[in-house]
Amino acid sequence: MYQQPTAPASIGGVLDNGFQLFRACFTSVFGLAFLSGLVNQLTTFALMNDTNPDTGLPEFGATLIAAYVVTVFFSMWLYGAIVARIHAIFTGKPMAVGESLSFGLTRSLPLLFCFMAYFLALTGGTLLLIVPGVILGVSLLFAPYAVVVEKTGAIESLKASHKLVWGHWWRTAALVGIATFILMVAYILVGFVAGIVIVLDPESITSIGFSVVDTIVTPLLTGLITPLFYSLTMSAYYDLKLRRSGDDLAARIDSTSVAAR
Repeated sequence: MYQQPTAPASIGGVLDNGFQLFRACFTSVFGLAFLSGLVNQLTTFALMNDTNPDTGLPEFGATLIAAYVVTVFFSMWLYGAIVARIHAIFTGKPMAVGESLSFGLTRSLPLLFCFMAYFLALTGGTLLLIVPGVILGVSLLFAPYAVVVEKTGAIESLKASHKLVWGHWWRTAALVGIATFILMVAYILVGFVAGIVIVLDPESITSIGFSVVDTIVTPLLTGLITPLFYSLTMSAYYDLKLRRSGDDLAARIDSTSVAAR
């Protein structure tokens, strides 16, 4: 059974906690993550069926627009359900699939507003010589977790994430960078295996073959990668909360000492 950390850990310790959480939650959230990957294929199918044969460009017709709307809705819903279930395992309070789906549905709209605000801030910061975009990209990263875990609104969650990370930005950037690198390695390994299969069986390079990859392999990879990334980042999120509570306690002690003098 996963044991929730009670004290801040080193970067290696945070990653180790994340891997432990991944092992504890994988079987519980794989199905939801796979479903999320499957839903995301709707846009791919819509692009294939809503492309101008002369230009090869999407026409953005009713089919494609409907696919985007459905994909965004279900993505937010399943994101909330997945994070809620991982959080339940993190805190030692198991949550049934139906309960997590019901909870995720209630957080889908705040999550949508949160992601929209996040990408607007990221885009605006990137336009300002890139560096502000990088800073905001890390400091606001945990806002969606706050929406689910703390049940706060979009703007409040963005502020909470910024406050949580500020003062530990470089450390958080290093953790996120390592987690992202781990995911990239996983994707490369899958691509390498797929490349070997294609070399051994060139006839597999057909439209049907690629369709199978899009429909089955991609959601399977999503089912594996999503719980891993969420587990690693949730471990980092709670490590920051422990550090922030320690910083606040130290500040209160210092203020009390100064007042006593």
